[in-house]
Amino acid sequence: MDPKLLGYLAVVVQFGSISRAAERLFMTQPTLTRALKVLEAKAGGPVLLRTRYGVKPTPLGTRLADVGERILKEADYGSEVVRQWREGFQDEVRIGAGPFVEFAVMESLVDDLLNETGCVTHFKIGSASTLLPELQKGTLDFLLAPRYLEFDQAPLARETLFEDEIRIFVGVTNRFYGCKRVLELDELADEHWILSGVSAGFFEQSLADSYAKAPHMVFTGAIISVVRLLRTSNIVVQLPMRFMLHAAGIDPRAILKVQIPTIRRDIALWRDPEIEMRPDVARLYARVKAHLLQQNQTIPDYGIRSR
Repeated sequence: MDPKLLGYLAVVVQFGSISRAAERLFMTQPTLTRALKVLEAKAGGPVLLRTRYGVKPTPLGTRLADVGERILKEADYGSEVVRQWREGFQDEVRIGAGPFVEFAVMESLVDDLLNETGCVTHFKIGSASTLLPELQKGTLDFLLAPRYLEFDQAPLARETLFEDEIRIFVGVTNRFYGCKRVLELDELADEHWILSGVSAGFFEQSLADSYAKAPHMVFTGAIISVVRLLRTSNIVVQLPMRFMLHAAGIDPRAILKVQIPTIRRDIALWRDPEIEMRPDVARLYARVKAHLLQQNQTIPDYGIRSR
């Protein structure tokens, strides 16, 4: 199948019009129409249906247009690689990070890498469940994510760089805000619990089984809204303690003393064991590692290391 023809089809489907697609492709409408007929002949079936509002793909056309869209994206990326190389960037280093790590430590890390020369630094933010497979496939070079994950980790290596643990936080209007005594978990059963995705991916059991009422609000891959709720409402939520107190500026009075087992929330730098094969990747890995270790030393530990 001719990749160029698949790319033409993808543009037609995107615009819903052969004439508009022809303008976008800088070709005449008859030329594009002939190209689509060639594609249909090779495919053995129609790829477009004409309607009063333009054209739309057939089921076969939808699948082929998806392939064409990927081809166009890869071609655009190839052009960008060439442009980067001509401007002196010999490599691209791809760094993954979870949303909460991005919120808590990436600002200073980005500042530190802003004047990096010799390679393009590509940051990708997403959940550990989506980024870890990318690291395993080689489409990421290293990843900042929780140390303890319940996903297949072969053949990756990891180094713990930032120590933290999960605590129970309450919003400023909650009746337990600023409470100094040790609470039983049952005392929180009727509180306004929400779930935050920042604690997903751990082996430890969530406290969800102890809720008297099911949480009616869940945040996955988001932290800014959770921080706002802590500052304005009566919510109860499990969150990493050091990151919240440091990065979000949450008052320590929001942390409850509850009789529950300690749940670690350490951050590790995940990598392929053969990272040394690419000097630019190894160099940036060392810089990111040094930055996180410095953060771990300069941010107050709030008693974590003494336990």
